[in-house]
Amino acid sequence: MRRLRRSICGLVLAGACALPGAAEAAAPAWFSYTRAAEYGVKTTSVRVPMRDGTKLGCYLSVPARGGKPAPGAFPGIVYEVTPYDVLSLIYVSHGEWLARRGYQALLCNVRGTGRSGGFFPHNNQPVEWQDSYDIVEWLAAHPGSNGRIGQEGESYGGMTSYQAAVARPPHLVAVAPQQAPTDLYEDDVYPGGIKRTPLSSDWWPLAASATTFGRVPFTRVWGAWFRHPRHDAFWDGIAIGPKLDRVEVPVLAVGGWDDPLFRRGSLRNYEELVRAGHGSKTWLIYGPWEHSTVVDWPSCLGTPVCVKHERLPTGVLLAWFDHWLKELPDAPLPSARVTTYEGPWGSAGRGWEEHAAWPPADAEAVDLPLRADGALGGDAGAAGTASFTQRPTDGLRGETERVEFATAPLAADRVLAGDIELTLRARYSAGDANLHAVLLERRADGSVRRVNDGWLRVSHRESSATPSRVRAGEDVTLKMEIWPVHRRVPAGAQLVLRVSGGSVTHGVPQPRPVRTDVVTGAGGSSLRLTVRGGGL
Repeated sequence: MRRLRRSICGLVLAGACALPGAAEAAAPAWFSYTRAAEYGVKTTSVRVPMRDGTKLGCYLSVPARGGKPAPGAFPGIVYEVTPYDVLSLIYVSHGEWLARRGYQALLCNVRGTGRSGGFFPHNNQPVEWQDSYDIVEWLAAHPGSNGRIGQEGESYGGMTSYQAAVARPPHLVAVAPQQAPTDLYEDDVYPGGIKRTPLSSDWWPLAASATTFGRVPFTRVWGAWFRHPRHDAFWDGIAIGPKLDRVEVPVLAVGGWDDPLFRRGSLRNYEELVRAGHGSKTWLIYGPWEHSTVVDWPSCLGTPVCVKHERLPTGVLLAWFDHWLKELPDAPLPSARVTTYEGPWGSAGRGWEEHAAWPPADAEAVDLPLRADGALGGDAGAAGTASFTQRPTDGLRGETERVEFATAPLAADRVLAGDIELTLRARYSAGDANLHAVLLERRADGSVRRVNDGWLRVSHRESSATPSRVRAGEDVTLKMEIWPVHRRVPAGAQLVLRVSGGSVTHGVPQPRPVRTDVVTGAGGSSLRLTVRGGGL
């Protein structure tokens, strides 16, 4: 129940259940940029028209003198476009902070939520991409605007920030999306082709409906998810990553290594931008965060609305927009392309690092065979098998069957910094199966910490667009992604790989028991890590 509570609070309430915590690690010097407030603020409720006549409910905060809009022309920031109307009063304080520093700041509810007209069909529908364009252009044409507009936001606001960048409104100058997915199919709803359950994150439509006072039609959203179990045109239309080659403006991408939802997606967005040739205009920040508001807005003070650890100072965003929108000569860009927090949080020596790229240049791929004796790494050894049976009741009663492989205790610290991939050679007693792989860190005192997870439905091993079942009893080799990580594993600890069929707390199980025989040893399965500091 505690785990479920954290997950619900992270996605829907943007961290409203997380408690503030003190920072310990040193941050880069450019984090300290600041600029004092110069204006008062005037906030009004406005209705912003879209091209089809629908009007979105928005709040506009502008610099003010004596309670009236200040004279002059100011750049603008669309600082959230979100369905969560219940959070609007908190978000408005973010806009007012920006307005006091000389920005026109706009918060809007997506169509079909809050005071916005229209109806909400689903996240990231094509009409939302059009709306993102129209919102930017409306703010650029508003009285007192100088026509230079930026956009930022967290989670859903990160998605709409990318929408605007992809839509390319002519007055958009820069964006700063935070904790945004790249592909809702893989990142959230069907990771590896396995449908999530309400005990993981499939509760989102119902919770979103509650936080929008019933305007998100949860039955319609759930219905769309169940009607599209494959990665078809529906998911292609709402995916962000494949469209990032259209982006032309500078991007400050922000993600969290402990984000249970989008830690993979936020990083993949950065990688897609670099792959598309946009690396000279893209910067990445990855911190020790769960899925919550990561910027230390004034509303974080004394309230549980932000992540617990190492919040980004507001000056980080201020510097970004001061540089691109106000063109202030002393507003710094990040001093490296990648700023990342080496976890875990609170351990000695961990903290912020800066790199020219991700993964770091000194990181190397290390292949560890899964041995017949349960060891992970070293010589592959003799061929063998390790077996488990997955059952529809896994996670509800009894112990979930699994196989486990462990390294020897590490002789020195090692840093995992990048992707993790499991190559699994196996045989199955049925035409399909679920797989759940968990990489753990086991300390000398016996304590165990989760590093990261991966999921895969065997029929989706080659494609979630065109799944193909396997033949019972035949060897199949598949590659399974375990989500990326930046984490130091201390000397004396072991890395432990557990492979099972998962449970109903993770995904919809197979309808009948399936036996899985994992091929180990020579010619068998292996785990590939990305490691700094040498092999294991």
